[in-house]
Amino acid sequence: MPRRSLNLATLDESIAEIERLQREGYVATGKWTLSQICEHLTATMRMGLDGGQRMPWLLRKTMGAWMIRSWLKKRSMRAGLPTLDRLRPKINGDGEATKAADDPGAIAACLATLREVRDFSGELPPHSMCDGVDLPRYQDLCVIHAQHHLGYLAPRESEATPR
Repeated sequence: MPRRSLNLATLDESIAEIERLQREGYVATGKWTLSQICEHLTATMRMGLDGGQRMPWLLRKTMGAWMIRSWLKKRSMRAGLPTLDRLRPKINGDGEATKAADDPGAIAACLATLREVRDFSGELPPHSMCDGVDLPRYQDLCVIHAQHHLGYLAPRESEATPR
């Protein structure tokens, strides 16, 4: 089953999509479950809110700036980009993304962090990938990132849906 195309515009739409997938169920068309995706999204959003290790200056000015501009312009991310080990799902404690029953705690933490990003009004720490990422761009990047990963989960058909 191919990855579905999502067009999320806001953090509220991202929250609603996660709640829908949790409530109605889904079929994973990629490597991660909903709770693993939520764990990854939470880790990346926390870096944006709390600060974290930054890429070297030259990479932030070139590759990082180019990637951020591209994601914002296209409103999508290319599949298959590598992620840092510290941002990979750790659910089940083995450090590997394994298909398991969803962890409601990981989903709740993601939803809480999405709401925190939505309601944030302070000054963000410097972004890890690119200089000059302001709050509206950061919030949009969070939506685009959620949209990318949630596209790998296809909602289950409702029992009421005719076959």
